[in-house]
Amino acid sequence: MTAIEYVLTILFYVVIGYITIAGLNVVKRHKKDYQVHYYLIMSVVRFTLVALIAFAHTLLTEDRHHAITFALIFLVEYLIMMAIMLTIIYKHK
Repeated sequence: MTAIEYVLTILFYVVIGYITIAGLNVVKRHKKDYQVHYYLIMSVVRFTLVALIAFAHTLLTEDRHHAITFALIFLVEYLIMMAIMLTIIYKHK
């Protein structure tokens, strides 16, 4: 994975995590009953975007080893983002 790919994937996860946390805060202020709905919708959106990016990169890359490395690192970064995001959500209850 190149340095630009690292930077872009980390930026992607920061933006997705921020959108989820900020959206949950807005939903909590206005319609507390819909927090679960918002979280589930954002989970589907996050997973779909991650799968789409990993799949597209795999299709566009000529080198098989690079594609596998990118997909694994991308998924590990997803798990790290989820752990951080869930920790933030749990601590702000």
